[in-house]
Amino acid sequence: MNDDRVASTRTTYDLIADDYHARNTGGTEPRDWYDEVTVGLPPGGRVADLGCGPGLDAAALREKGFDTVGLDLSTSMLFLARGYGVPVVQGDLRRLPFRDGALDGVCSSAALLHVPREETVATLAEWRRVTRPGGALALVTSNGDDEGWEVVPYAPPPEGEPDRRRWFVHRTRDELVTALGDAGWTVEHVGARESHRRWHLVRARA
Repeated sequence: MNDDRVASTRTTYDLIADDYHARNTGGTEPRDWYDEVTVGLPPGGRVADLGCGPGLDAAALREKGFDTVGLDLSTSMLFLARGYGVPVVQGDLRRLPFRDGALDGVCSSAALLHVPREETVATLAEWRRVTRPGGALALVTSNGDDEGWEVVPYAPPPEGEPDRRRWFVHRTRDELVTALGDAGWTVEHVGARESHRRWHLVRARA
């Protein structure tokens, strides 16, 4: 947590949580990607939403009957997720507070894109550690090859305060598939979707 890229991104999410929630509630962007993580999982299976934000996907998984927990580094995001009745835990995507093989499935949408590139394989291996053999991963992350700071366009700071910024790391399909394999995942499918960004939609097995 000493990395300024991660610490500053966390601070930004604490500040923009309400704006982010409003922007992502009731929109037209499909939220069916999380169905991928439930393929072949037992009814009531234990699933973690990593980087859960305000809890929208975690709540949808719970409605499908899965025993879902949300994890996020932002205190403000977790407060919103609790409002959906989602059990939550504060934690770092790179070091998860779950025991080995504790989960039947892991899902993560628009969260890996904040993990520094050099920590990609180690982070995905950590996700693999907490997933039982045969368990599922559903991952949505950005498509690209660049990285750097982006100023939040929809939640400007009060006058006189510094810009609110987040660190983004975009990965090509080949880079992402290679990293998943190196981390111990078997990739089953990589799809694509485009909105304000280009997205990879990945299904993999532990």
